[in-house]
Amino acid sequence: MKKDDYKMFLGIGLVNAIVLYLASMFFPAFVVLGNSSLSPVVATVITGFLLSGVMALPEPVMKAVGLKTKNELLLALVYLIFNVVGLWVFARLANNIGFGVTSFVVVIALGFVLNLVQYIVWKKMAGEGKK
Repeated sequence: MKKDDYKMFLGIGLVNAIVLYLASMFFPAFVVLGNSSLSPVVATVITGFLLSGVMALPEPVMKAVGLKTKNELLLALVYLIFNVVGLWVFARLANNIGFGVTSFVVVIALGFVLNLVQYIVWKKMAGEGKK
């Protein structure tokens, strides 16, 4: 991994954690962080950075299946699918990770918001690398 890859991983992980924390703050009936073993802050950090790891998977998977595209809308859809699947899997592992949701609709909405924020951070950090 290059230095920029680590910065991207940390940046995306941090914004993931912030969005998840805000979601649990503003929508506590739908998004729950923490359990009897993990505090909400620890669950937020774990889930945020695990999801950041999941966001490293779309490019190698697309390459493996032979999907090549420059279309940003299609790429956004692929990343949204990875966000939603990652969040859903993490929610099923709530006892270990400390992240829970009430329904799949919540996962889709949260995945959409995360996708948007990740895109903004990616554009900002990719732009810094060109300077």
